[in-house]
Amino acid sequence: MNILIVDDDKEICSMLKLFFDIYSYRVDMIHSGEDVLTYLKDKQDEIKAILRRSHREPKEGESKFTSYSFSNCVIDTATQSLLQDGKMIHITTGVYQILKYFVDNPNRIISRETLMNSIQNRPLETYDRSIDIQISRLRKILSKHGVKQAIKTVHGSGYMWIERVTRL
Repeated sequence: MNILIVDDDKEICSMLKLFFDIYSYRVDMIHSGEDVLTYLKDKQDEIKAILRRSHREPKEGESKFTSYSFSNCVIDTATQSLLQDGKMIHITTGVYQILKYFVDNPNRIISRETLMNSIQNRPLETYDRSIDIQISRLRKILSKHGVKQAIKTVHGSGYMWIERVTRL
């Protein structure tokens, strides 16, 4: 996830950047209103690419919105939410994207590289553990709600969603 912090207080910006760096977020800091316009102009192509990815039209035969169910949970892609017995479970966008990728590809080994390219749209770097952290968070959330063994680690290969998934 990319975060843009705009503030005139450099100390606050530095503390926020340090906090977000811990969680593997890419943080850019801007310290004045004029710099924001320069920043946005410099990042124009990157911003357009992100917007295109996030507003992708469905492929032929693909439903614009699909819901999935597993165990006693439902993923509502129209609202990007996870529900259990009708109650919303709070998940971050990153965790939601990984969960959605897994339920779109059940019972298939998915490498860390594939997840990084598909979800964060960047190559996996040697010591980058952000995908592993997101999967760990997803496992904790699912386990807390009674879904204990949905994601299997396939050592040397990646991860596999092994819980039965139904498209609604």
